[in-house]
Amino acid sequence: MNVFFCSLVESYTASDIRRKRFLVLIGGALLVCTALAVALFLPELIDWTRSYRPATLLLASGHSPYEIKSFTNPPWVLIPLIPIALLPSRIGGGVLFVVSLCALVFAAIRMGATPLSLIAFIVSFPVFFMLLFGQIDWLVLIGILMPPPVGLFFVLAKPQAGIAIAVFWLVEALRKGGLRQALAEFAPVTLAFGLSIAVFGFWFLDTPPGMVTAKYNFSVWPLSIPIGMVFLVSALRGRKKELSILASPFLSPYVAPHS
Repeated sequence: MNVFFCSLVESYTASDIRRKRFLVLIGGALLVCTALAVALFLPELIDWTRSYRPATLLLASGHSPYEIKSFTNPPWVLIPLIPIALLPSRIGGGVLFVVSLCALVFAAIRMGATPLSLIAFIVSFPVFFMLLFGQIDWLVLIGILMPPPVGLFFVLAKPQAGIAIAVFWLVEALRKGGLRQALAEFAPVTLAFGLSIAVFGFWFLDTPPGMVTAKYNFSVWPLSIPIGMVFLVSALRGRKKELSILASPFLSPYVAPHS
């Protein structure tokens, strides 16, 4: 009887493993097909081909990414993009589309999305805009799920989308461990920021002219500041990180549709 039971358990386990492997293979094949379809049939991902890819290639070759005037993000955001940028432009755009989509789905599920809300999120205008333009706001959502010392590198990839989260983490660190913990958690990103200035100069001051007044700037700053402060203060008082996520776009003078 024990032999039969053990055999049945092993058979079920093997069957379960084969099913999981099959699902992984199917999922992988769908992602590859999606990347190829994006590369072959969709228009170029403009922000990827004209900004992030050339900036990444410059960084990888030892040059300043800020030779690309439209690139204004911290330089470290380009490091995870290097493998994608080394691919042909269209193929890399397809891969970026799939990586972005997977990151968004993962982050949404980790934040408690139901199947219905996940679908609504993926087909929403900001997400659709981000995917089709080859933007990197997905890094901010991934960063929210990380411990602050690492997550700060990601949420500050787009300050207009993540600066309030950094403020929330700073206040939380002060509450939990005082100045010592705050310094420990913010030291890595502060050091990286200082190093970026030493290598590339004051890159964050070189904002393209007309950026704030551009037609694609959705910000209504400074009128939106009170709304952002309400979200931020509510987040700090209730110690709810989710509310701080909502604050950043209202506190920034520049917010593109995908942010």
